[in-house]
Amino acid sequence: MNLKQVIEFYPKMRHTIIAIVLDGLILGFVATNYSTLLPVDLKTDLNVGILLIIHGVGGILGGTISGFLSDYMTVPQEGNITFLFILVTMLVTSLKVYV
Repeated sequence: MNLKQVIEFYPKMRHTIIAIVLDGLILGFVATNYSTLLPVDLKTDLNVGILLIIHGVGGILGGTISGFLSDYMTVPQEGNITFLFILVTMLVTSLKVYV
């Protein structure tokens, strides 16, 4: 199944699928800017690696928590909450990088 067929087959999953795609794009943006988020005296390959590992573990925990929450709320509600947290993540990262 391609993405179009998935969205047509699971119309209630539309919010969640779009949030997953957007989260992947944001993950790429944030991961490429991790080295600029660290102060110069802490910027080593090991520290950047640890940051990426922590980010990956956070993504796994977020996916697991999202799975548990989906048992208690509708998929569109969960997708809207996901969009909210994605926007907060983008805003905080952008402020740190560009301000």
